[in-house]
Formats: sequence, structure tokens, C-alpha cells
Amino acid sequence: MNLICPICNISMTHIVDDVFFCKKDCLYLCHDHQPADYNADYLLHYKLYGRTQFGKQLNQKRWSFTLDNGLFGPLLDFGCGSDSFADAKPKDVAVFSYDPYYKKDFSFLNVELDTTTFWDSFEHLTRLEIVPLLNSRQIILSIPILRKDVDIFCWKHFRPGEHIWYFSEDALINLFKKWGYILKCCDTFETVMGRDDIKSYCFILSEVSI
Repeated sequence: MNLICPICNISMTHIVDDVFFCKKDCLYLCHDHQPADYNADYLLHYKLYGRTQFGKQLNQKRWSFTLDNGLFGPLLDFGCGSDSFADAKPKDVAVFSYDPYYKKDFSFLNVELDTTTFWDSFEHLTRLEIVPLLNSRQIILSIPILRKDVDIFCWKHFRPGEHIWYFSEDALINLFKKWGYILKCCDTFETVMGRDDIKSYCFILSEVSI
């Protein structure tokens, strides 16, 4: 199987089973042929998780991060799952939600998006090329970041069938640079809250004034 790195467009090296690696960009791909079953139990778990005190605090922090980076128009929450982020929104914010497994609402295509968020969903994307086509002014996401001293096969975020992409920080920044986005800011508030190796980023289109 010849899988191409989405950053450098060079063939990725087959490591073992369904795991591939691009040494140039320090990017892993787990091309599992038996993807996770995102069924009703999976959705219920995250709906209940969103109702916990921790879940509520997490969404408050995520909204603070989003608003602090400027929000001037409609927001798309991509991979929304349980909709807990949208449910916690300020009243005057226009939020659209899309999840490829649970909610196929394409109404966001009729608006000019200001911001798209990927909370714990970017690493699940089967088609990364969707992201630049959204043409959002800025992209905000939280994602597990693979540190250089970590063995991916022993990493808590290594979840074959569920997580497809495993990014180093440089790989993530270079991918968005390829799409015409620059890094505006990065925050570790989720790590501080106890979510190991989860970092949050805001990328903005390079032609947009910061």
C-alpha cells in the first residue's frame, strides 16, 4: 500500500500492521481496516461526559479560548458528537454543528464561516483535505500532540481504529502552513486540567491581519 504524507507528498514508510510514518514530518498514520464503531453507546458516553463538572469546565475553557481569539461570525463545530460545546455557547453566537457519524446537516455550506473548531476530532478525520475547503478565517482545535520522547505504541492516545493521525507539533504547524494558515497561538489549558498531551491551537489564514 502506498500512502502519501499530506504535508510533503512523499510516500510514508510502513512500520507495522496498519501503521505508517513520515520521518521528514514526524507524522504517523494508522490506516486501520476495522474502524471503531461510533454507535449509540459511544455517543451516550460523551453526552454524559459533557454533563459532568469536568465536562462543563472544559467547555467553558474552550469557549474562552475561542472568544479570546476573536469570533466575528458563524462558527462550525466539526465532529461535534454530543453537541456539548454548542450547548454551552453564549447566546449571541451563531453555531453550526456537523458530525460525519451522527449529524449530517450541511446548512453551514450556505454561510461564510468565521471559525471552525475541531475539539478532539481532527485526529479522526479520514479526509484531511476537507479542512482547507471549509475556507474558515480561523481554525481552532484541541489535539493529542506526540512528544519526541514518547513511543507511539505505548502512548495513551494510540487508538487504532479510532485515531487516524498522530501529529508532532511541527507536523501540525507545517500542515496548516501548507493550507495557507499560520499559527496565531497555542495553549496547554487542557493539559493543565489533566488531559495529558492535549494542546489547543488557533490557526488563522495568512492573508488575514492578526
